[in-house]
Amino acid sequence: MERLKHYLFIRYSGSSERLTMIALRNKDHILARNCAIVDENLPNWDAFFARHSELFEWQRPD
Repeated sequence: MERLKHYLFIRYSGSSERLTMIALRNKDHILARNCAIVDENLPNWDAFFARHSELFEWQRPD
């Protein structure tokens, strides 16, 4: 069983490699989308940490 486990989990799957290539080809779109999500949520984080300033130190990301 242990040998089978090592055989099955050491190798990368072909589907993972394909998904990685798709992501790399679309990295500009993915990064733009993620940055937009972060920009949209930063005011919420600012407000949260302002309400709980006695518990947390908040340094806004660049």
